[in-house]
Amino acid sequence: MDDSLTHTKKRSEELLDERTIPNGNSLSDQFEKDDEIKCTLRAESLLAMGDFSSALDAANQALNISPSFPRACFAAGMALYMLKRSKDALIALEPILSASTPLPDALWFRANLFRHVYGDSFPGTISAYNLALEADPENQYARTERAAILRTGCYYEEACQDYEAVLSSKGEEQLLAEAAFGLGCARLVMNDPAAARRAFRQLLDISPDYPDAQEMYDLLAVENSDME
Repeated sequence: MDDSLTHTKKRSEELLDERTIPNGNSLSDQFEKDDEIKCTLRAESLLAMGDFSSALDAANQALNISPSFPRACFAAGMALYMLKRSKDALIALEPILSASTPLPDALWFRANLFRHVYGDSFPGTISAYNLALEADPENQYARTERAAILRTGCYYEEACQDYEAVLSSKGEEQLLAEAAFGLGCARLVMNDPAAARRAFRQLLDISPDYPDAQEMYDLLAVENSDME
C-alpha cells in the first residue's frame, strides 16, 4: 500500500474508532427505519469491523436514498478501495465535489486514490490535492504529498513552499523528516547548496538516523568549504 494511502487509511480508522459500534453480528435490527444517515452509520460500523462487502451494500443503500450524501460516498469509496477496486472508489467519491460542505478527509482520500491509480504526472492528481488542501489547509500529510508531486514535476519553488510550511508546523517526526529531506533535495536541484545544507542539518536534528541524511550533509559541507 502506498504511504499516502496508508496515512489516509489510518486517519479513517481513527475516525471509525471514535464511533460506538453496536454489539452483535447483525446490524439491521439496530434501526427501526432506514434513512441515509442510519444506513451510513451501519456502513461505517461494518467498515470498522472489516466487513467491506456488507459496508459497501449499506453505503449504496444510503446513496439510493440520497445520491450525494458525503459520508455515504466516503464510506462507499473506502469499502471499494479495501475490496481492491480503486477506480470504482474514485467514481464513488465524485459526488462529494458538489456537496455544500465536502468532507476534508474524503477529499484527501480522493487525492490519494488519484495518485495511486494514475500517478504523479496525471493532471487530475495535483488538482485533487489542491482541492483537499483548500478544504483543510492544516493537513500536513496532504501538503507533504503535494510537495513530492510538485518536486517530481520540477516545480521546485512551489514544492519548497509546501515543505517549508510543513516544517513550520507541529507535525509528527516522520512527516517533518520527509519534508526536510524533500526540501534539501529540491534546493540542491535548484543549485542552492547552502539552503540544501541547512535543510539536511534540520533533517539530522529531527531524525539523526534518516537514510542518506548524514552523507548528504557531509558532502555539502565539503563542497561548501572548497568554494570558500
